[in-house]
Amino acid sequence: MVIGVRSPRAGQWDTSRVPDMVVIPLAQWRDLRNREAVMELNEQPPLLVVEVVSESTKTVDYRAKRVEYNVLNIPEY
Repeated sequence: MVIGVRSPRAGQWDTSRVPDMVVIPLAQWRDLRNREAVMELNEQPPLLVVEVVSESTKTVDYRAKRVEYNVLNIPEY
């Protein structure tokens, strides 16, 4: 299942990131199965997001996404 995370990209809060892997509690996953799988700002943040870094996405993965995930209070990235 693909899970998006609402993100403050470019100062806008209407965009989402889709990490390569997202770890969330089972109850939260069950809730996402029944609706659009985008974690909204008013929901508990993921416990962990994983991004597989490639040469072409290195700057975005290490800088932009790190800042966005930090603003969202995601404990591990």
